[in-house]
Amino acid sequence: MVKNEDDIIYSCLEAAYRVGLRYFLVADNASSDGTRREIEKFQSSHADVVLLYVHDGIIGYWQDKKMNAFWKFGVDYFKVMGHGIDWVFPIDADEVLVQADPEVDLFEFLNSWRSADAAIAVGMWCTAASAEVMEQLNPAENLDAAFPVVAGYDAAPATKIAFRVGPNVELDMGNHFAFGCIKDSSDVTSLNAFGLFLLHHPFRSRRQLRSKITNGVKALMAASGLPAHYGSHWRRSYENYMSRGEAYIEDELVEFCRRTAELSALLADQGQHASETIPSPHVLSP
Repeated sequence: MVKNEDDIIYSCLEAAYRVGLRYFLVADNASSDGTRREIEKFQSSHADVVLLYVHDGIIGYWQDKKMNAFWKFGVDYFKVMGHGIDWVFPIDADEVLVQADPEVDLFEFLNSWRSADAAIAVGMWCTAASAEVMEQLNPAENLDAAFPVVAGYDAAPATKIAFRVGPNVELDMGNHFAFGCIKDSSDVTSLNAFGLFLLHHPFRSRRQLRSKITNGVKALMAASGLPAHYGSHWRRSYENYMSRGEAYIEDELVEFCRRTAELSALLADQGQHASETIPSPHVLSP
């Protein structure tokens, strides 16, 4: 599900294609920029891709409910076309899949993982930052060149998952875990141990951060009946933006770049890459 991500959505889809994904459902939450143009550009340049574009005109912040509806619809839709879907990768536009060893077959690995009806493959975020704050990211720019600073997260491990399709699977808010598909920890494997990890690009430019904050608050205001803690980060950011204006945007981006560079340098001193510091999935508790 995407919203005004024309600066990165093509790179996100292209990265997923490189690791072997061929069936895509992209839910566009009423974008007002060139997001749809970039999605169509990706589709037209990859003849072997089957892509279902969904215009999601409901602005409200019901992300978990929408994502569960979308992935189930996508599985059924592709099945009608004769394409059986075994695994689902719920990916945000600012998350780029990176496979350390391109010679390893991702789906051979996943399909050989146990014979259960459903299981989870857990990935942990690494974060990517630019060397300096930029006003706007050009969609055609190479992400590795634009965001050369890579580090693990300094907070608690943040998980993103892929899951084997099953009748009782339900994603939680943010796609950080899925319920109804594991009996015990032996049903959980690690994408990172396999060599696949996610590069997260949450703060990319002044333009993107302004859009992210304002759209997040609009989605909260358009929803009702949400738990009080949902979207609390959007509310805080919006309040700060309203009170401090562009100074807040600048400070957030400068601090993000500084912190990521500091963590990256620390890993380099230890002779490690960010992907090598990822904890095992045993830290998880459903």
